[in-house]
Amino acid sequence: MLSSRPAETPRRKRRKSQNENCWQIALALDKNVVVTIISAFSNKERENMAKYLFRTSYTQAGVEGLIREGGTGRREALKQTVEGLGGALESFYYAFGDDDLLLIVDLPNDEAATAFSMFVSAAGALTVSCTVLITPESVDGAISKNVAYRKPGD
Repeated sequence: MLSSRPAETPRRKRRKSQNENCWQIALALDKNVVVTIISAFSNKERENMAKYLFRTSYTQAGVEGLIREGGTGRREALKQTVEGLGGALESFYYAFGDDDLLLIVDLPNDEAATAFSMFVSAAGALTVSCTVLITPESVDGAISKNVAYRKPGD
């Protein structure tokens, strides 16, 4: 569930909702809009989460914010965002090269991964790309499938 409301100053708040399995996070997208993400996933759903690799690059505004908050401050902020979507932050690394920040995240489903990508990108501090990570066991399962396919021209 997403809702927006006016905000005087950008801020992030995290609070336990009335349902003990729900977390609510308010993310400030700019000075006028705060998006609230409510996550409600059971412990069983958390056991079956997919892994995602988020490759991000900072914009100029993002680098300015990073300098103000520091690397560990940004790690904590993104950890809270991921947890608010019912997920867990597995790895968080800054990098040289085309990507500035790499995250490996466990999330309940593609909708949560899409929400993370969209709302982080919409804030304007990071560009985000996402790759679904596949386990070797999933590859083995895919190999065992009988797939009827005909290549073009055959």
